[in-house]
Amino acid sequence: MIAQLRICLCNIPDTFEELIIRFISSVPKGYRRIDIVADTYRRGSIESAEREKRGKSTKVILGSVKSKVLRDANKFMMNDENKVVLINIIFKNMIENRVHVIL
Repeated sequence: MIAQLRICLCNIPDTFEELIIRFISSVPKGYRRIDIVADTYRRGSIESAEREKRGKSTKVILGSVKSKVLRDANKFMMNDENKVVLINIIFKNMIENRVHVIL
């Protein structure tokens, strides 16, 4: 999921709503089921240590899907909390727009 979001951020949209629409539109059509998976890393794991070496950014408060996307989207994605909030906003938007979601 995060990799697909990064692709959607190549040409940065104005709002997170536009990013969500772009993301949902990028999901393959014609399938009965598509699993959307976002990974996490345990504290102290090798993966977590490698990510820490690459750097971290500050947490951004997202009020709603109408919030503006930061021009430096890669920096936004370097913060785990930002990604969690973004994923939750995407799922909430998908549910509100009747895209079938199983959490």
